[in-house]
Amino acid sequence: MSKTIEQQIEKSRMLITGFRRNINVLSDRGVTEAELNAMDVELRKLVEINAECDKLREELSVKVKNCLLYTSPSPR
Repeated sequence: MSKTIEQQIEKSRMLITGFRRNINVLSDRGVTEAELNAMDVELRKLVEINAECDKLREELSVKVKNCLLYTSPSPR
């Protein structure tokens, strides 16, 4: 997982947790438990999609390394 996305995921988890702890205050401002649940679902989707990207990134990295081995100029 890229460090930036990993940090954003952790910050989002902390934000949702904080919102849940203070839902009584936030409900006065229009934030609902349903919205927090929706945010949590989207965050889980992000984690899954990011894992897929990591897998693809690793597969491509191997292919690129192999490709470079076969296309490097031969020593003279």
